[in-house]
Amino acid sequence: MADLTAATLARIVEKLELLRSRDPHREVFGADLHHYRCNPPLSQAQLSAAEARHGIRLPHAFRQFLLHVADGGAGPEHGLSPLSHSAHRDLKTAFVPPDLSQIAQAPFESVALPPGCLILGHKGCAYYNLLITSGPLRGQVWFDYNAGADSLHYAERDFLRWYERWLDRGLEDRRHAKERRDAQAQDLHAALHANAADVEARVDLAALHLEIDQRPEAAQSHLDKALRLAPGHARASELQCRLLKERAQWADLAACAQSGLLRALQPFLRAQLLCHQGIGLEAQRDYAGAVRAFEQALKLDGRVGMQSDGARLPAARAHRALGNLEQARALLKGAPATALVRYELGHICMLMGLLEEACTEFEKAARLASGASIGSQAGAVPDDVKDWLHIAREARDARTSQR
Repeated sequence: MADLTAATLARIVEKLELLRSRDPHREVFGADLHHYRCNPPLSQAQLSAAEARHGIRLPHAFRQFLLHVADGGAGPEHGLSPLSHSAHRDLKTAFVPPDLSQIAQAPFESVALPPGCLILGHKGCAYYNLLITSGPLRGQVWFDYNAGADSLHYAERDFLRWYERWLDRGLEDRRHAKERRDAQAQDLHAALHANAADVEARVDLAALHLEIDQRPEAAQSHLDKALRLAPGHARASELQCRLLKERAQWADLAACAQSGLLRALQPFLRAQLLCHQGIGLEAQRDYAGAVRAFEQALKLDGRVGMQSDGARLPAARAHRALGNLEQARALLKGAPATALVRYELGHICMLMGLLEEACTEFEKAARLASGASIGSQAGAVPDDVKDWLHIAREARDARTSQR
């Protein structure tokens, strides 16, 4: 690495750790999805193989990030996608920004990203962050607003400047967060003092206590009153589902989600409630009902850009229980590469007889669970992952010896 790039990467790692520590309640937009965790970096061999498949060499700044910091995870908005998420895109053809007038006249379904760029990650609402991989603009970061009948816009001249700017904004925002929270709580208490039946103020206070102050008892008090005043209130139901999930009250979780779905109109909120419902049903072994709920949530994911990846693991387990192994495997192939996802993929591959792939997945699960990388997105994984790796290797070797 050049000295300048090495210094930038070291500064980025330091700022990421600082932002993680200063945002314990995950208030920065999207942090509740990636939790400032990073996937392990790529090896030089992995990166070279990916570049060879596409017939390109990725921009220098992004290459160094992939090799020395992370292959996806913490990042602007909904975070960074692993490089593999752009495996089927044309990254070699020169990038040419589309004509704004044509985009504005095109129906939503026909809008497609041009070649020559990879998807860095979701911005939310079906918008994306893009890295230009070919052509005169190679190395630049752009925003994609096609879904809003807009176009693509320049964001930053290279990946590392774009990423570090996100960290700087987050750190600056944390300096003023406490004053904003105190002012918001004061306004909400004043609204309730003026009108104790103000349901929206109660729900806002519950969200503040649950998401920011980490006071579930205070949140529950406001939610109880809000749901008495407005049974099935969609946003109150979604917050109540979070509390029920923490308590492992699965039947109540599924029922609360269903109640909220009767009044939820926003796709984002409906997707959240459907995820809660699917989790409750899967825990009660109603696998068919869980699959229906998760499939609806994941369809909404595609429409609104919501990362309902939290639904993918229980959805895959439900599919596995029903014998839908291909669907289970496909779901997890699109999920964040956590240790638990890799562990489940290993079991699915074992059942499908894909023993080499099962070994690979269990190896990745064991490596992620070891937490060898700084900020590694490990996630909880059962202690028997190494036992299953041993079983998968023995089964693979036995099959090989029989040939």
